[in-house]
Amino acid sequence: MSDTQTRAFCVDEDYDRANAGDGRSRYRSYLDSRSHLFVEDGEPVTDPLVFAATVFTIANSPVMSPGYVRQHPRIRAVSWCWDDDHRIGFDIHLPAPLPAPVATALRGQDWADWQRDWRSDWWWEPYDNDRPAAYTVLIVRVPLPVDILPAPVYRDGVPDLATAKTAVAVVCDQLNTHLAGILTALNQR
Repeated sequence: MSDTQTRAFCVDEDYDRANAGDGRSRYRSYLDSRSHLFVEDGEPVTDPLVFAATVFTIANSPVMSPGYVRQHPRIRAVSWCWDDDHRIGFDIHLPAPLPAPVATALRGQDWADWQRDWRSDWWWEPYDNDRPAAYTVLIVRVPLPVDILPAPVYRDGVPDLATAKTAVAVVCDQLNTHLAGILTALNQR
């Protein structure tokens, strides 16, 4: 069973190195080409939350495809948002079963639901408009504490690869901790 079958997010160092143009890291070239995302008011970003969210976003699909970070097949989207107290949270969108009252109301009717590829275990929204569709998305928001993140480091205006990878690993660990039980419960259905 692969890591993405048991964890929400995992880093794929082997693919990153094996498919790198420089023989070291494919992810590094993506950081290089997006160094403008790490500049605020003409200065490098110093906020560990902004740094971590940005390096994590770059490490995932659709920016990198395949991503430096691989996702569990049930994860449909990942985004991040701020609250009024300058705390960041990651929103993870997961296909979920219909609530029981809705499922009961639709029983016996020809409604489309989530599509699933049983070989790869990937999930998709219904794509045909030949019948009505009802499908549920569970959004899980996981806060990212600033005190567990590395301070941003740059080399010639580009995020330092080791620091970026550390931040990505910390975000993965935080998300995996909070999503493990939820994914287990959803996968039993």
